[in-house]
Amino acid sequence: MPEKLFIGRKRYLETFTQMLDAPDGGPFILNLYGPGGIGKTKILQKIEELCDERKMPHTSVIDLYGFEMSSRLSAVEMKIAGDLTETAESDPMKTYRAVRDAYKGKPPHERGIEYKQQFIKDLSSWAKRIADEGKKGVLIFDTFEEVRYTLVGIRMLNDWLPELQSAVVVISGRQNPDEIDFPDNIKDLVVPEKVNEFSTEEAIEYLEERGLWSAVQEEKIDDKLFDLSRKKPLLLALSADWMMEHDFFPTIDIGALVEGVDRKSFEKNLVQRLPMLAGEQPGIDIPPERLVLPAMAHIIEPLNEKMLKVLLPGFLEIRKVLKNLDETSFVKGFPVGNPLAYWFQDELRSLFHKHVFRDQDVEKEKWKQSRIDISKRMLSYYNDKINEAARRGDKIAVERAKASKLFHEIFIDPGKGMKKFQREFQAARENHQYGFSSLLLSAVRFNLNDLSEPQRYHFMLQEGRWLRDMGAVKRVQKRFEELLETNPKDPERTPYIYNALGATAMKMGQYQEALKYHEKSLALSKFHCINDRIPTEEQALGEVYLLMGNWEKSVEYFKKAHQSAMKNLNQIDDKEKRNALGGIADILANIGYAYGISGQSDVGKDYIEQAIGILENLNAPKRTAKARIIRWDILRRKGFKEGIVDGINKAIGEFEEIDHENRAEGYFYLGYAQWYQLITGDNRNFTDDERALLNKAAASFEQSIQLSRQFDIPKELPRALHELGSVYWLLGKQKEARQVNDEAFERALSSHDIYYAINALVKKAEFDLEDRNFSAVKLHAREMFEKFEKTGYNFPLFFGRMKRIIGDVAYEEKNYAKAFQEYGKGLLLIAQHGGYGDYTVDKELDRLESKINELKQNHQSSCCARLKNYWGSQGADNKFPRLMAFVDKHVTRLALKGITPATLDDYPADDPKGC
Repeated sequence: MPEKLFIGRKRYLETFTQMLDAPDGGPFILNLYGPGGIGKTKILQKIEELCDERKMPHTSVIDLYGFEMSSRLSAVEMKIAGDLTETAESDPMKTYRAVRDAYKGKPPHERGIEYKQQFIKDLSSWAKRIADEGKKGVLIFDTFEEVRYTLVGIRMLNDWLPELQSAVVVISGRQNPDEIDFPDNIKDLVVPEKVNEFSTEEAIEYLEERGLWSAVQEEKIDDKLFDLSRKKPLLLALSADWMMEHDFFPTIDIGALVEGVDRKSFEKNLVQRLPMLAGEQPGIDIPPERLVLPAMAHIIEPLNEKMLKVLLPGFLEIRKVLKNLDETSFVKGFPVGNPLAYWFQDELRSLFHKHVFRDQDVEKEKWKQSRIDISKRMLSYYNDKINEAARRGDKIAVERAKASKLFHEIFIDPGKGMKKFQREFQAARENHQYGFSSLLLSAVRFNLNDLSEPQRYHFMLQEGRWLRDMGAVKRVQKRFEELLETNPKDPERTPYIYNALGATAMKMGQYQEALKYHEKSLALSKFHCINDRIPTEEQALGEVYLLMGNWEKSVEYFKKAHQSAMKNLNQIDDKEKRNALGGIADILANIGYAYGISGQSDVGKDYIEQAIGILENLNAPKRTAKARIIRWDILRRKGFKEGIVDGINKAIGEFEEIDHENRAEGYFYLGYAQWYQLITGDNRNFTDDERALLNKAAASFEQSIQLSRQFDIPKELPRALHELGSVYWLLGKQKEARQVNDEAFERALSSHDIYYAINALVKKAEFDLEDRNFSAVKLHAREMFEKFEKTGYNFPLFFGRMKRIIGDVAYEEKNYAKAFQEYGKGLLLIAQHGGYGDYTVDKELDRLESKINELKQNHQSSCCARLKNYWGSQGADNKFPRLMAFVDKHVTRLALKGITPATLDDYPADDPKGC
């Protein structure tokens, strides 16, 4: 059983007690850190006892080690919920449990969101209720370093901890304080405490409690024992175990324990004497416990009866083995059944690998073969688990068993196993199965020290990409920069590292940096004839230019990528064609989106439907869903309404709850679709149903914003903020509308998202026009000219809208000559784009017609003549006949009435009376 003695450590307990007794608002996270084997877990166990003594509701010590607890969110959630229920008069998590029951079988995004929101809500309510009673709830987590790169760690840091400021949260691990990325709003509320070795007094007290201090003194080895063990609690505990009698390993004479050894060999001897190899001593029966110990060190999950039956076939006294192991100080129980399963104390596992499995002084190859034999036996165990889970229809259990099996496959044959990992991990990422991706990464992470340098490099690159998908962009940027430093000229690595840096810079909104990295990767790929990289980099450059609003460059690079990919398709075998076709579909989808957003909806629709056809044939539901969302948005821009909201909702349902980026994008388009169900021009007299629809659109944009903020998705944030501002304005929330639109403008500028920077600037002008703040409108127009038009950006829809707005200002100021000059330019630009929503050519002409009809008839004739002359001089007869048809209609109408146009001499440009 785990060591029960608790010696000293008053400082850490006093810090915890002070946090319990402090009022709300102060530090609430106690971070116990330090190397393994110094007693951090014992401190957590004592904290749990203190909670019981003071009747403070708390969890047990939740160990985050292993596949299950380090990767599976629901396992940790259910463990927390179970612990809190045991220490409460009523179930504080009952609503969460009810939601889990109610949402079984629902689409992943609905189920995941509901689970997440209700879990956080119940957890936060529990903490606040306990605080209202004058107490504090306590949550205790051990081995935190295991979740720094997993979904559990990301969720805990970003979601759970900020909602628990009324509680006390204790985390323990080997991480240094600066290795945990606490969110900005709580990072100053963390108390870091380094856990040190025993003092001499504590070491003496420990040996006294074990009944060995007198014997140590009699042998006069106390100074030497303390020096050799460095007073580390684990090494003292192991020394005590060897001095005492156990059923399955012999007692060592106290004096012999420290004779002729230094610190390194002392530690090594303590560990190397524990296990035995089968057949090591012919004719001597080896206690099964000593055969099992290597398996406990090798297998990355608790050892249970079923596993022991696989590892010790034919052996009948399985429970006796578990009981004997439980008598030692270095084995701890794990509550996954009855009786408990067991595994090593974490630091002893590390020492076992260091001194038994990898030490040059032992029979290293024999131990490696022994571990391979263990892994081969475990393959059959996991095959059975996979089949059982598949029969139950439990997809999560299947994925977990596959990941556990992969750990052993990699150990048995690293080359073959890593190829399987790369294949399955890539497929999981492309299909946005981030939970399964996390498990696959864990299978490799626990094998890392047994991999070759190239295999470790590929893992670091793959894990970095996954962390980037999860939103940890700042963390992975540093990793990729370090990889570049160690591989500055390797032609087989640098193109990939530059690509990773480019994609990371794009995620962070650093588009100029992204261009530089992808251009470098493209150049290296061409120079070294890495043909399969060329379309990847061309596509990446197209994506960056798309985000910067340079449609022509974007389409140019996407079409280059398509051409390169099609060329490669003819040079690869059938096995590789599936992935290649998926890449071609992604390129086609990007071309379709670029054409759609630039106003060429019919062209965009053709390309996106090609992409959907390929993805459907490949049976890639999540990628198909993403392409369908783009198709629905293109149709929305064309003015279609039927089925769009339902179509986007259904597509979002294909994304996992942890697929933050695609869900943020999906909710953005859903908000747009809901809003555009009722585009009503300048009308503000909404029915209750219309107002409800606007509120739904606002909620969708808010959901996109929440995900974008939480997981650092800079692409979605400015555009969702901007569109939310527009909806808020329609709902009469003028102050909130201005605030979110201003933030959209600033964020778009800082990330070089020129499209939405200009879009937000135009919206500022629209807001001020409606509030009749004409001087502010003119400032916005001047800013657009100086920052964007003058510097060569080409956004005809936005530039056209701004000119029309300036025309409206001039009209209100009765400077009609200026007004119709701007109307002429503005509508021509909008016609070049095609417009959408409230800004189609037809709706703009309707607005213009209302302005014309307010004028005197001879002024109408003059203004229409000027529009006809200007549009005719710009080739509108051939390019935009709709404009010419409009103006000819009015010219003819007025001429038939015999209206004579006012001349320019009669009405100078600065004359407020006419054109």
